[in-house]
Amino acid sequence: MRYRSYARQFSAWGKPALYSGAAIAAGMTFPRIETHLFPGLISPMSVSSATAIYSSIASGMIALTGIVFSLTFVMVQFSATAYSPRLVLLIARDPVMSHALGIFTANFLYAIRRKRMSLTERITIDPEICHGKPTIRGLRYPVETILELLSSGMSVEDILADYEDLEREDILAALDFARRLSQIKRY
Repeated sequence: MRYRSYARQFSAWGKPALYSGAAIAAGMTFPRIETHLFPGLISPMSVSSATAIYSSIASGMIALTGIVFSLTFVMVQFSATAYSPRLVLLIARDPVMSHALGIFTANFLYAIRRKRMSLTERITIDPEICHGKPTIRGLRYPVETILELLSSGMSVEDILADYEDLEREDILAALDFARRLSQIKRY
């Protein structure tokens, strides 16, 4: 008897959890696969534009998810003559509702993960590498070196030709890191 109640609890939240896990995994792996399989399809969009797009998608998914589920429960309560917890449980156990919850949650989490993955994960700070200076992907290329090369007049293509370990996104990540540091306010 207890096993069935646990199975019902898993079925109610298990599907959305699986969708959420798949969305986070896709948000972590798809960008890496895309850059290796299709290097010519990298968008010339600026980092701030990509961040704005992913932010708007993520906030839109939050609003849409809230609206859909609040409307669902309002409709359930209006259709019942009196509030019935059994009716709410019936809706919550419905497989279509659990798939819908999973899909909405997965879209939201995927957008958030892609936004965070954009460039920030390429910059690492490790006390054992380059005396704790920010480096590119844990390699021994400090961000300041990349910025010095760019400020000396080297193009991104020249840097990539000279340093074969680096990728275009690494240089964009260094520029984004410098942009974020310049936004720090001191009081």
